[in-house]
Amino acid sequence: MDTTVAATSVGWLPGLAPVADQITRLFPADAYLIQSNLLTYSEAWMQEASAGTPVFNSLLTPGGYPLEFAFRSGTYELAYTAEPGLPSDSVAQRWAFVKSITGGFDVQAQPLLAQLAACEGQRFGCWLSTRHRAGQLAWKVYQEVSPAAAPRIGRHLSLKLDALPLTPLLVGMGVGETSPSEFYFSLRRADMGTLNQALAVSGQATQLQLILSSLSYLADEQVSSLLPRLRLGISYRITAEAEPELSLFAHAAQVFKTNQLARHKMLSLAQQLGRPLDLYEAFTEPWAHVSQKTPMHSMLHFKPEASGQLAIGIGWRPVLE
Repeated sequence: MDTTVAATSVGWLPGLAPVADQITRLFPADAYLIQSNLLTYSEAWMQEASAGTPVFNSLLTPGGYPLEFAFRSGTYELAYTAEPGLPSDSVAQRWAFVKSITGGFDVQAQPLLAQLAACEGQRFGCWLSTRHRAGQLAWKVYQEVSPAAAPRIGRHLSLKLDALPLTPLLVGMGVGETSPSEFYFSLRRADMGTLNQALAVSGQATQLQLILSSLSYLADEQVSSLLPRLRLGISYRITAEAEPELSLFAHAAQVFKTNQLARHKMLSLAQQLGRPLDLYEAFTEPWAHVSQKTPMHSMLHFKPEASGQLAIGIGWRPVLE
């Protein structure tokens, strides 16, 4: 690792220094760029920690850690999402951070995002996702949808979602896109009929059984008892095609009893589906047998594809000593 990256800072977030070493091993050509970016996120939080403010009070992950890595089957690109700023920061301050790190993304230039950012009742405001692609950075911004702003989503989307028990949560947009492209919701009711209807919106109802059997395998539980106790979410990504792309999300803590079991089951399922989680396996290998009581995994991601295959993913945060 190029130690000059860390030497000029207030330090890494707890648990992130060994992750930086792992990044050097797996991405030697891009390590400096990745580490520098991660350190930018660390600095504000560690400055607060040095002043006595608790670090782990973010709403991004179950344990309050303000950064998580996202792994998807079929790709070896490193991606992570971070809280841009501190919980005490205003929404405007967070978007100013996003603008500085992305090289100029202006939330005020996007009417829907600007309206959502101005609404009362937000808990975290926005998040920023980074993806590293062969020396290049790709960003995606997420704006929270507060309860007061929820009606705006229905008016904005042309999808027929009125009959679904959905609560808007987030709006996502890739930096460089011309308009918001992905809309995230929580499902107030997760039964077979609701899920079938949700997938039908994207023309993928025939893949519901594959998703449910995958969830059942991961939890080692029958669908009939599993679904009623899960808090599920969905997103619709608007594309140039006639139908949107759907993703289904579940909380890892509701599916797996331990962090080790989560890793074992996800890798096994990925192999069965023919879509290995190669980067997740390699990246987390040094901590495969570390036992921690708090969840290291956040959201599970299921994305049915046009080919009939199912892509899966999982969020992971560093191990805390």
